[in-house]
Amino acid sequence: MGDSLEAYRLLNFELPQVLRLSEVKRAGDWRYTGPVPKKVRIFIASLAEADRGMAKSRADDFVDYITDLIMAKVRRIVSLVEFCREDPKLSIEEIAEGFTGWDGLKKGKHDRAGWIRRHLRSISVAGIKIASVATEEACTGPTNEDENYGYHELALVNRWRAELSWKDFKESEEWEKKYPTERYYEPNFPVFKTEECAEFRSLCEEMAEQVVSLFEKRRAKMERAFRRTPLANQGWEFSDITQCLYANMQRGARTILEQRGMLASRQKHKNGAAWIFWAQEPE
Repeated sequence: MGDSLEAYRLLNFELPQVLRLSEVKRAGDWRYTGPVPKKVRIFIASLAEADRGMAKSRADDFVDYITDLIMAKVRRIVSLVEFCREDPKLSIEEIAEGFTGWDGLKKGKHDRAGWIRRHLRSISVAGIKIASVATEEACTGPTNEDENYGYHELALVNRWRAELSWKDFKESEEWEKKYPTERYYEPNFPVFKTEECAEFRSLCEEMAEQVVSLFEKRRAKMERAFRRTPLANQGWEFSDITQCLYANMQRGARTILEQRGMLASRQKHKNGAAWIFWAQEPE
């Protein structure tokens, strides 16, 4: 148990700082230093000029992204060691079926078994002893020296294929590839400036007055409905629920207007979320 706690302490506290460290400069700002930031800077320098500016603007986020991937990779190995020690009688095939610490790694059963075999063999070569059936299976038969992992964070960073992570990073950030690179700096939603809002202000104020008038006319009816609920007996006042009533009215109106095509519906994006967004310059 002590070894497990120490492993997670190293994983959660020391490894992130070994991979990338925040360094405060004299001017008061900061920058990332360490092997992952160095890897990212070298990768960005290799990009075409049209892509380089965009990559520089997201460099710190990309450093964090790679660091998280590396930590997930190490976390899987620590979880595998724990799993084998908790039930040493399990075979490689049984571990491939029962192990749940994949942490986002997508593999079929056969590939999972191969991953387990390679890592258990490499762990044994590295001097970490695990008395288990699976480890014995992994260490028997022909071996390929190229498949042994040294488990050194710097070697892992050096072997890391930044170009593949960059592709996944861009997709996770919802960047649309159909637009030219130089348009990545432009928001993909409408932004209303003060002078543009002026064109609609009087019209919006007029419609707001109509909504206010309707809400006021229905006050007596809403109060009667309130008295028919248990809320009054629980000590609540009608004024306590008016915001809720207004929000429900607004939500219902929006749904009807979307159904009738008067309002744009939320669009589903690559990550499964549905949203529509706009921004307005403060007055």
